[in-house]
Amino acid sequence: MSNANPLPFATVAVPTRNEAATIEGCLRSLVAQDYPHDRFEVLVLDGGSTDGTPELVERFAAGSPLEIRLVANPRGHVPAALNIALAEARGEYLVRVDGHSHPEPRYLSRSIAGNLEHGADLAGGWVRAVGEGAVGRAVAAAFASPFSMGNPGSWNAPDAPREVASVPCGSYRLEALKAIGGFDEGQLANQDYEANYRLRAAGGKVVLLPDVHFDYVPRDRLSRLARQFARYGYYKARTMAKHPASIRPRHLVPAAALVGLGALVVTAAVWAPARPLLLAAALAYLVALVAAAVHAGRGLGRAALALPAVFATMHLAWGAGNVLGLARFFPRRSELRG
Repeated sequence: MSNANPLPFATVAVPTRNEAATIEGCLRSLVAQDYPHDRFEVLVLDGGSTDGTPELVERFAAGSPLEIRLVANPRGHVPAALNIALAEARGEYLVRVDGHSHPEPRYLSRSIAGNLEHGADLAGGWVRAVGEGAVGRAVAAAFASPFSMGNPGSWNAPDAPREVASVPCGSYRLEALKAIGGFDEGQLANQDYEANYRLRAAGGKVVLLPDVHFDYVPRDRLSRLARQFARYGYYKARTMAKHPASIRPRHLVPAAALVGLGALVVTAAVWAPARPLLLAAALAYLVALVAAAVHAGRGLGRAALALPAVFATMHLAWGAGNVLGLARFFPRRSELRG
């Protein structure tokens, strides 16, 4: 494109908090972008890191060809960071990149091209999970499986560009995001889906691109995975209470199964005829776990042995978090919608 008609200027927002292990790799991946360095800025929005992340960012920025600014995020959480970026941005597009991810070199250019080519208010790619260690590799494989609690469409490349309900990260048209009021700062997880729901309700268009992806390093311990998924389920309940029309049957399965199982356990403890039903339910779930693990674990080697535990952790943690969230947020649904 000629100098008379330059590429749109973009702002890349990188929310961080204690990302010392990954932030330099993330910033190096931004330097490696094929988008002209004078056509985008990088805002690293730090939420009070205590592991040296800000110092690493400042040292990297001092020797970088990119314009990288470290911005304080006093509230500490991701939606607040994104709203600060929205207020500070000089670009026409706001591109979110997580501090523990590594976008491929065409991530910025192809995402913005997706905005322009498809008239999209949000365009982005899929996520390639790259696990470390046996558990991390099993978690990465589980994310791409329909048996997990995530949306497998986000973790697999589509055959062609297509309109979707949401994409992870991606490139927002700045004015469209401002028009819906930015991100809901009470939505401490699932904030992208919630904002994208409002974006689409306002007539916006969200497009998933096949030739754009970024690498994501998932949790490598079951305890960390459990905390992550309990948080996901809890704040998904907030989105469900705020936007009931966004609820899909698959969102209800873990919480319903957990409540049903609990009721069956209590019933079986006091009524013997319920015990065979409890055993049958447990065996059916075990068979499903093994079948899903066999399907998802192809080519994974010994790491596939961890898949049943990974799937069970995802289901139980998400379901427990969702039950707690529904109990908290549904009584407040009119307040949330207001």
